Amino acid sequence: PDRLMTASVDGLACIYNTTGDLNEDDCMEGVLSVGVSIGRIGFYGPGGRNAWCLTHTEELSLWEWESTTLLAQFKNTRQAASDAANAALMSASAALGHQSGTPPLQVDYLIRCE
Repeated sequence: PDRLMTASVDGLACIYNTTGDLNEDDCMEGVLSVGVSIGRIGFYGPGGRNAWCLTHTEELSLWEWESTTLLAQFKNTRQAASDAANAALMSASAALGHQSGTPPLQVDYLIRCE
């Protein structure tokens, strides 16, 4: 609760400590260079020690923000979600002994990442 993360179209996410005097130079704790315009950001994991960034082109990157280490990057998130949904549908149909007559699912956009 004592951290603030900002991001913008410049592709940088900045993390600030908000416990003391709010001076940009003194309270900045890290900068994550995503490289493309960032649309959404957030903290996750135990104690909020990790950060996620979703770009305007829906690429997802996961970070350990204190060390500014990129943990994972997913460039084709919509296609990966579509593939996973279709695999789950096929698996469920097979488990039930049904043939899936459903057309392939296509994820058109991502809404939230939490």
